[in-house]
Amino acid sequence: AALEVVETGFSYESVFRFLRCGLCGISETQIDILENYILQTGIRGKRKWERLFTHKTPNMHGREEPLMIINELREKMISQVAVLDGKQKTAKEHVGVLYEFLVQSRVQDKLQKMEQDFEAAGDLTRAGEYAQIYRLVMDLFDQIYALLDEEEITAREFLEILEAGFAEIEVGTIPQNVDRILVGDMERTRLKQVKVLFFMGVNDGNIPKNASKGG
Repeated sequence: AALEVVETGFSYESVFRFLRCGLCGISETQIDILENYILQTGIRGKRKWERLFTHKTPNMHGREEPLMIINELREKMISQVAVLDGKQKTAKEHVGVLYEFLVQSRVQDKLQKMEQDFEAAGDLTRAGEYAQIYRLVMDLFDQIYALLDEEEITAREFLEILEAGFAEIEVGTIPQNVDRILVGDMERTRLKQVKVLFFMGVNDGNIPKNASKGG
């Protein structure tokens, strides 16, 4: 998402996709305030994002404080993605800069905190997922680095390679439900969510059952 912000020149969609990823250190309430301002003022593009926001919306009632807060959020977002806005040419350089971005953003620590929060809430499945994500992403970086190294690629090509790599990542977790085999009598047993049914003893006279012994 951060790479997309830079590659698309700070498009509205990419900026708020990045801000809402949960790893930016900006609260949902703050993001809502910033997004409402952007929608009201129609700000688009890198140049406008890099300049101080000065336009006051009607709901600000001439006050400076809301605009100051919005500019603080703007600067925080720009400072986070600034490291990605370089002149990388090779795959090696792209990987190196993206790794530097993750370190500066303390993504590993944030994922670890999320893992602990899920664990404390009793959601062990998601805790297990978050425990694996960073290592799997680092493995993907290593593969790109090893395979492409000094090969020259554009930012868009690097982004597409990353997205293809992410699509192939599988996170292993322990199933929540245990598979089981149930053996029972057809007249007494009640079954739910049957995956496979073996019906034994299906003979004429048993299935369907004779209505009476006479006749």
